Amino acid sequence: MDTQSDKITLVLREKNDAQINAHYLNKNGINAEPFPITNLNYNIDTDKEILKKKFNYVIITSPKAIKVLVDIVSHTKNTLLKNSRVFSVGLETKKKLNEAGFINVFSANNNSKSLYDLVLNSTNEEDYGLWVAAKDRKVDLQNMFKLNDRYIEILESYKTDPVLTLSEPIISFLEHYNQLDLIVFSSRNVSIATDLLKNYKLFEKVNKKSTLFVNSKNIALTAKEIGWSRIEVIKKNFTNDILNHIINLSKHIGN
Repeated sequence: MDTQSDKITLVLREKNDAQINAHYLNKNGINAEPFPITNLNYNIDTDKEILKKKFNYVIITSPKAIKVLVDIVSHTKNTLLKNSRVFSVGLETKKKLNEAGFINVFSANNNSKSLYDLVLNSTNEEDYGLWVAAKDRKVDLQNMFKLNDRYIEILESYKTDPVLTLSEPIISFLEHYNQLDLIVFSSRNVSIATDLLKNYKLFEKVNKKSTLFVNSKNIALTAKEIGWSRIEVIKKNFTNDILNHIINLSKHIGN
């Protein structure tokens, strides 16, 4: 496949994810680079009072929480087991939970509303849940559930800190390539990227020559509301399926 010399694909994700995804694209003929938007930091304390309680189920809204859940199961007694009910935000998270040994996993449709409906319809008022969550979460599931007599505790065990500066290589990519494909998988990352570009007075220039590839209509709506012009929604459940779709698009354009 002939790679267009004036085009680059940038992966706007957490640092490690961005590197892994960009490497995969490069192996498959796409000129790609990681564009880290957040850095992941864990704060796991399995001695917390909350983990001495007995839970009927757990809620996972990101694959990043799986490491925490594994630690909880390994270091606490009776709180949660590998056969405990786990409600995951999407199929990719479900797959990773299964790979980590959790056998009773139920998957929502990659958004908080479908996850809320799934938990509400699958639990009883007497059930008690644990949400392994990020400190920087946007959705308030706890109060949403309380309105319907469902009660959960929140274990804040990790956070994704926004990147506040652009590296010189990223600035060079943004300024010198005539066409940019930007891959973004969360509304928060769209907002972080937008603010970052505006701080460097690059948003208008980047927006004019970019196509934003997102994986849900909700993210697309956020991007549109804050000013992005060209947005493509790729409806796939797994990251590799999204990346393969982008690879196939590039091959089709190149032929």
